[in-house]
Amino acid sequence: MKHYSPTIKNILTFTSFMMIICIPAAIFSNPPIGDVVRGFLSAEFYPSRDFVLTLMAIIGTQISGYSLLFEASEAAQKHKGFSDLTAEFTGEMIGLFIGILVDAAILIACASLLYPQGLVIATIEEAIFALKPALGDLIIYLLAIGIIASSFLRSVVVAMSNFKILDELIEDMAELLKIRGAVLAGWKVILASVSFLIAPLFLAFGASPLKLVINASALTCMFTPIPLIFLSLLFSGLRFPEDVKAGFVKVFCWIVTVVISIISVVGLIFSVFG
Repeated sequence: MKHYSPTIKNILTFTSFMMIICIPAAIFSNPPIGDVVRGFLSAEFYPSRDFVLTLMAIIGTQISGYSLLFEASEAAQKHKGFSDLTAEFTGEMIGLFIGILVDAAILIACASLLYPQGLVIATIEEAIFALKPALGDLIIYLLAIGIIASSFLRSVVVAMSNFKILDELIEDMAELLKIRGAVLAGWKVILASVSFLIAPLFLAFGASPLKLVINASALTCMFTPIPLIFLSLLFSGLRFPEDVKAGFVKVFCWIVTVVISIISVVGLIFSVFG
């Protein structure tokens, strides 16, 4: 965050605190834990076209941990690189962990109140009408504000991570192609801005927003161990073994990042316009 203006930093900090209100909203819903557990254990998967494309589109919002993983390949080449990386990426890490907490809160609220009733929700309006009698006006507003703040902050975290990644890409391409980095700098803003717009586009085009939120929450819980393993390396001060070529790690992380981004964009296009 140190490279950004105080105004942007204050906005993101305020948004982070707004996200946290999702957690008491889930607690105040007084969820029946037994129903939540049974709902997860008896979940059924229907691989419809809409579900699969929605799944593809939402994967791209979980890219923050892999962006950090890419940066590790740069830090592995420097002395005490992990300490520097930890200090520089504190904001992104906090955003990642708060997002996990909000995902858990959303899952608890939706699973405990909607699943036992056998309700199928496709739009945010249906979700509000279904949850309002059980939660009340205040909790509904808190949950809605928290979800909106969550999508906004996730988009910003992804965009910031992509800005850092694209900085490295521009340097590598400029060196490889023997051209000035300034020629490629404009593409950095364009590409990173696209990722910033992904979450708002989900809501703007009405691609089953509640389904997107629930799927995103479930996917975060599924994929969380992968970035967490890397974060544990950061805080423990471990480094890659000397016989591991940082270049190979870098190539692997680039492949993962590009593939996930392509899947996200293709899924988003087909979910909205298909």
